[in-house]
Amino acid sequence: MTKIEIQKIFRELAAELGLSSRNWLSLQECARYLGYSEQHLSELVRAGTAPPSVLISARARRFARADVDVWIKKGGATK
Repeated sequence: MTKIEIQKIFRELAAELGLSSRNWLSLQECARYLGYSEQHLSELVRAGTAPPSVLISARARRFARADVDVWIKKGGATK
């Protein structure tokens, strides 16, 4: 599956769920939003302490901005 096909599926899914793609952050965008490096956020994902995310392909993960905000309010990574 190509990157363009994945992006199309993601946009269609977001539209079906009534979500704007601006409400979703890539790993890189989420790391920047949190003030972390991409490597650090990846480590949190592997440890299970990152904000909730959706794996949309083997190399693409998305974070709902609202979930990230809740995660921050709860104190972030706790492990």
